[in-house]
Amino acid sequence: MLSTKTFRAPDLPIKSVLCFRHRAEVHREFDVTLELGTNKIIVERLPPSIISASIRVDAVSVHADAILRDVQYKETYSPEEENFSDELKLLIKELDNLLEEQEKLKDRENLLNIRGQALDKMLENLVTPKDKERMPVFDEKLGESFNKALEYYELKQTTTKMALRTLMAEKKVLTKDIKDLQQRVTELKDIDNFKRTVHIAFDATTTTPITVKLTYNVTNANWETSYDVRVDSTTKKLSLHYLASITQTTGEDWKDIALSLSTSEPQDAGKLPSLNPIIAKLEQKLPEGAFGTRTHSEIVPVCFAAESAPVPRMKMALRHHSVTVKSNLVATNYVIPLVRTIPSKPDDTRVTIAVKSFDYDLERQVVPSKNTTVFLVASIVNNTELHFIEGPVKVYVDNCYANELYTDSIAPNERFHIELGKDPNVKVHYKPKDTFQQQSGVITKSNVTANEQKIIVSNNCVLKTLVTVFEQVPKSNDEKIKIKLASPDARRLERAHEHKKREVGVWITDKNLLEWTVELPPKTETELVLKYNVEYPQNENVVYEEQY
Repeated sequence: MLSTKTFRAPDLPIKSVLCFRHRAEVHREFDVTLELGTNKIIVERLPPSIISASIRVDAVSVHADAILRDVQYKETYSPEEENFSDELKLLIKELDNLLEEQEKLKDRENLLNIRGQALDKMLENLVTPKDKERMPVFDEKLGESFNKALEYYELKQTTTKMALRTLMAEKKVLTKDIKDLQQRVTELKDIDNFKRTVHIAFDATTTTPITVKLTYNVTNANWETSYDVRVDSTTKKLSLHYLASITQTTGEDWKDIALSLSTSEPQDAGKLPSLNPIIAKLEQKLPEGAFGTRTHSEIVPVCFAAESAPVPRMKMALRHHSVTVKSNLVATNYVIPLVRTIPSKPDDTRVTIAVKSFDYDLERQVVPSKNTTVFLVASIVNNTELHFIEGPVKVYVDNCYANELYTDSIAPNERFHIELGKDPNVKVHYKPKDTFQQQSGVITKSNVTANEQKIIVSNNCVLKTLVTVFEQVPKSNDEKIKIKLASPDARRLERAHEHKKREVGVWITDKNLLEWTVELPPKTETELVLKYNVEYPQNENVVYEEQY
């Protein structure tokens, strides 16, 4: 015995949605009573953005009297209007209203044109009457009447022309709206002309109620991060508001759902490639002929290449109120409190993932070779277990807008920096570089260029100030070019040091970037002197190229 029950997907409640960075997982649940024997459950009107390979069905039965036997997805061409989505039906209704409005504008345009033509005809008859023999003799009274007629014509015709111009402007806007809407309706009709259904087969040993859980992924859904950073200089606290903007045009509204956001970007991973053996052979030579010797190789050249998926970027999140954070091997999920409704339209829906309060250290930083402006920088340690995803940041200091920037991903326990604005109380003077040429070597002559860069840092604050100067020292990848740092005596910057609070001293990174931190008493200045030598072969020139 076969029992068949059919449901429409829009009528089945969406319990939850897990939104990934560029797609979403939709979870529906509905109850159904199975009959003894084979049961077929058909779910129609699935969204056009569905990823068929992602469909998953689970069932919960109190007495375990049902067995899930088969799940099939079917997509057939069916241009009937009953298959149109709710969005398409609304757009068709809106289009009909606009077309009706367009007809009304045409009627108004015709009436205004007729009115203008009638005024022109009236003026023509007044100036050149058809019966010239009965034309009245001109006198003062006739002149007054003629002037009044001209004034009436001018007033009415001006009003008519103005109304006509306004109408034409409205018509232009309406025509564009109709064109855009017709294009969207055509696109949706092309999509909705296909009937998308999932067929679920159960075997039941008795009549039993079950709960069917239908899960599938959809495209055209994404979420982006942004941040509001609020700094209180009195309490020395920094409040980080972690926000998410969710957009979905999947073809179905997410009404009253439990929403979760995931940092994962699911994709088909494919299969690990296999390797074949490579055999090395000696090249075989052909016999010499009358016209010389030719060689031929039977070995097919093999090019080694490596292909791999991009390394996942670090992600981030914060706990806020009852937000639940779940982490797995590849991603972090945020369960957003309260139910949400996210309609299927291009507008975004904003939610707060979390708010976190940090202590911060205030630093002054400057890159004088690029810009002598000294920046106030908040140095913060992410002392949570959460990752912060890259995104735009708006900065407010003492309730005043200060800056807008973009932050990279930040891992737990990692130190990060946020520029709060400029500090006019600390000045930097970047002097022109001095270079000196000389030669070295007895047998093998070499050119040596001695470079000296002076940087003056002035503290006009009433408090002592810690300032970090960032400067480049050229780096050579050619063994013929030797670069030696003469001054200052810099220590190699270890990765662990990057997570520590800034302290007085000089460090150099593996990219030869100098970080020079000095402490200046109030109303004082100091001179930083950078010296390095570049040695290279005679009769050669060294060029410097900045790598980005």
